[in-house]
Amino acid sequence: MRPGRHCGLWSASLLFALTLAETARAEAIDLAKLCAEGRVRSIQLVNAALNASGAPKAGAMDINGDGTETMREKVEAILDPTFCATSGKARCSKGDQDALDAARDNLLAFLGSEGLSTIPVRKPSALEVRDWPWLADESYAQHAQLLDSQERFATLRCTVDTPTPTPAIAGGPGEKPFDLESKLRVTQTVDGLSLARGTPDKLAKVPQAEISYVDDKIADTRTFNIVSVVGIDLASKSTQQIIPFVHFARRRVKDKDGVVSADAKNSISQWGFGLVYGATLNSYDVISATPLFTADDFADSRQASIRINWTPGFLQSLDAIPFERSRRVGPIAVGLGLQTIIQGGHVFKAGTSAELVENGDYLRAGANLTGNIWSLVDAPILSALSADVSYKHLFRLSGPRKVTWFEAGLNYSVESTDHITLRYSYERGRDDETLKETDQWKVSLGIRY
Repeated sequence: MRPGRHCGLWSASLLFALTLAETARAEAIDLAKLCAEGRVRSIQLVNAALNASGAPKAGAMDINGDGTETMREKVEAILDPTFCATSGKARCSKGDQDALDAARDNLLAFLGSEGLSTIPVRKPSALEVRDWPWLADESYAQHAQLLDSQERFATLRCTVDTPTPTPAIAGGPGEKPFDLESKLRVTQTVDGLSLARGTPDKLAKVPQAEISYVDDKIADTRTFNIVSVVGIDLASKSTQQIIPFVHFARRRVKDKDGVVSADAKNSISQWGFGLVYGATLNSYDVISATPLFTADDFADSRQASIRINWTPGFLQSLDAIPFERSRRVGPIAVGLGLQTIIQGGHVFKAGTSAELVENGDYLRAGANLTGNIWSLVDAPILSALSADVSYKHLFRLSGPRKVTWFEAGLNYSVESTDHITLRYSYERGRDDETLKETDQWKVSLGIRY
C-alpha cells in the first residue's frame, strides 16, 4: 500500500467517525427524519422513543425471558406505567421504570404533534386479539393497534412537507449513573467489543476471552495460551459506543524438557490498544470505527490498523431467519449474527515475522457469520449448555493475502449469568492482525462481559 493510500484510509476513517458522532448526538424524536418516506414506521418510532431519553438496561423489556426483546414486548413495556412493579418483571433494574416513563412521554407527545394523521386500515380479528390481547384492551388498544410492528390496523402519515422536530420531554433520565458491570467489555476479539450485551442470546454471540492449557501427547509439547480484549464503554447514551480498550495474547509452546519453542509460528507475545467509536441507529444498524495499534514482542513487529464494522439492521425484519435475535426450536434456542468488516493496516516493523515481511500493508473486506444454540431445558447441567460456531472471511483488496477463521465450541456455564464458562473448542485460520496460523483443539476457561 502506498503512503498516500494509507493516509487516505486514515482520513476517511476519521471522517466516518465524525459522521457517527453527528448521528448519535440527536436527543429528540425527529419528526422530519421519521417522515422521510411520507409516513412513520412503527418500529422506528418505538426505537426513537426509547433512544430519545435513554433506554432501560438491555433485557429489561424481555417479558417472556427468551433472550429477545420483541417489538410487542417493547410496546407493552413502554405503555404500561407499572411495568417494572408487576410480578415477574424482576429483570428491571434501578432507573428502568424512569426510562420507560420518559419513553412513553416522548411517544405520546410525538403522536400529538402537528403534521401527523392516523389512517385506519381495519379492526383486529378475533384470532389476532387472542394472540395479543392488548389489541382489544380498554386502556391500550388504540396505541397497540397503531404500534403494531406489521402496521396491519393503522398507519401514520405525514401531512406537512417540513415538519418541526418534537423536543425531548424534560426531566427524562438522560444520562445514567456509571455502572461498571454494565460498561465492562471482556471478549476475545476486537470485533466482539461492539456486539450487544444484556440478554442470553446477545451475550452468546460475544467471543470469549480464554485461558487454556493443551498437553499434546503426540507432539510431546505443552502449550499455555491466553487471549483477551478488555475495554470500558464510556458512552452515556445507549445508542452510542466509546470504548477504549487493550488487547493481549500470549502463547508459549514448550517441549518435554520445558524449553520454549523458537519457532515464531508457534509462540505469540502480542499486545496493543485502540478505541471503538460506534452508534446504533433507529434502523437497528450498528456501525463502528476502530483504530488499533498491535505489537508482537516475540516477533519484534509493530503495526497499526483501522477497521469499520457494520451490523445490518434490516436482517432483524426477516421473520424466516433469526438474525440478531433468538428463536425457540423445541428444547433449544437458536440465533444468528452477521458483521461486515472493512480492515486496512500499515506495518511499521515486520521484525522476524515472515508473514508480515511477505504481506506488508493491506486492505481487506468481508464478513463474520456466527451461529449459536443454547439449551432451554430446566434441568441441572443441561440448562447450562450452549454451542457456537463462527466463520470469518476477509477478501483481499490490497496486499497479497486473504484471511479466514473458523471456530466452533461447546460451552458449560459455571454460573447463572453466562459470564464464565468451561469451553471445548476447535479453531483454524489466521489471526487478522499478525497473520499467524492456528489449527488446534483446546479446553479453556472462557470469560465474557
